[in-house]
This record gives sequence, structure tokens and C-alpha cells, in this order.
Amino acid sequence: MPVKARRYAWSIGVSSSTELPQRSPRLFALLAFVLPVAGFLINGRYLGSGDTEPAELLPISVLREGDLDFDEFIGGADLPYPYRRIEGRVVSAYPIVPGLLNVPVFAFADLLGVDLMENRLRLSLFSASLLCAGGSLLLYFALLRVLEGPRSQALFFTLVFAF
Repeated sequence: MPVKARRYAWSIGVSSSTELPQRSPRLFALLAFVLPVAGFLINGRYLGSGDTEPAELLPISVLREGDLDFDEFIGGADLPYPYRRIEGRVVSAYPIVPGLLNVPVFAFADLLGVDLMENRLRLSLFSASLLCAGGSLLLYFALLRVLEGPRSQALFFTLVFAF
């Protein structure tokens, strides 16, 4: 089959007898998600710092107190650098979106009876891994739309991006 006809057959999803059968699109999408998650979690270390502390504590505050302040964790006149006192409440000096993105993982762990405070670093690592792998999956789907090559090419570039 001529090259032009093969490209057309690939673009509409028809395989010709001279081409190798297409692998399952779900398998490649699963690999685009699972491989980055495994890669991010493999060493089990979380490299947080004081900057990430509000994002680690915010889900606990949301689930336990139903608010966005850190009064239950931080007290006293001298506040650590990632916090500010505004109108008598201790709040994060950083945007709260990363902490809010952690809430689903913390909520699921809470349903399983996990001690959130004790495991907040592990839960934050797991949440960050899922979010990064989700971004990799979105890139994979975008590359499928842009690249003219096989799915394996989109998967390759996705994994290069992820790692």
C-alpha cells in the first residue's frame, strides 16, 4: 500500500493488511498515566519544605474545621514564614489552590481511617504524583491530535515530558 494511502488509513482508523495491527488505544493511555505515577512514587520520598507546609495542612483544615485558616495548627505571636495573620486568623502566604487540589486524596484517606496529620507528607506525595500523571495524560491526548505518527510516538514524547 502506498505511503499516502497508509497515512489516510491510519488517520481514519482502518488498518491495511500490510500494516501491523494497531495496539489498543486504552493501553497506551493507561501507560501514559501509570508509568509516571509509578516513576514519581517509586522512591517514596517527599521533598517538601516550609513552602509546601500550607498545602499539606490545608486539606486537614478543610476536612476537620471546614475552613481555610491554620489557627488550629499555628499559634503564638511569631509565625513561620509561610503564614500570615490577617484579621486575627492565620492564613497561608501562598496561593491555596495546591492545598485544595490535595483535598480529594486526603478525603479518601480519611474515609479509610488514615491518620491525616501523621501521613500528610505521604498523602501529599501521592496527590502530587496523581496530578503530574494527569497532566502527562492530557499531553498524551493532545499529542494524539497533533502528531501524524503512531500512538507509540505520542507515548514516547509524553514519557519524555513526564520524566
